Amino acid sequence: MTRSPNVHIRYILFIRGTGKFVREFVNTTSKDATFYLVRRVKEGDQPISDPLAVAKVVSPLPHYLRLTAAGLVVGMLFAQGWSGIRRRNLHRRELGTLLSQSPPSTAAVLYAHWQSRGDYRYFLEAIQFYRKGFWGRPRPLDWFRTTFILYSGRVVPASQIKETFEYLVSEEVQRESVP
Repeated sequence: MTRSPNVHIRYILFIRGTGKFVREFVNTTSKDATFYLVRRVKEGDQPISDPLAVAKVVSPLPHYLRLTAAGLVVGMLFAQGWSGIRRRNLHRRELGTLLSQSPPSTAAVLYAHWQSRGDYRYFLEAIQFYRKGFWGRPRPLDWFRTTFILYSGRVVPASQIKETFEYLVSEEVQRESVP
């Protein structure tokens, strides 16, 4: 059995009605307390001197998972925004180059240049012009052959170039004759 000492409390009180501060002093009375000491610990345990020193062991994993999830969401949003900005800039750049360029050469003009100079680049430009199609639609009929010509790295023989140019010129004439 133990007896608690007298407790003195001092505080300052603000009274709104009068607008004054009042200093108060309170004395509490002593009370008795009963403690029972019973051994309920394992052998070799030490008493806890400070209750605040006992800390709960918390795993940092949920915190790191939340940070990782937030980082992924922010990264994804940043990537989507960057992709949109990049797409818009590329579209503007393509539109600017299309407006600034002269109209593309026709197959007949490119054929005439190839016949006069024999430069393979005119043939490649004619193939690219053909692949773009007309009215914004690509031409799928000769897609494999033109892909081979453009991307294989091999130079096509002159007879095949002449045959292909004649086909391209005939296609162009047919396209222009259709209203």
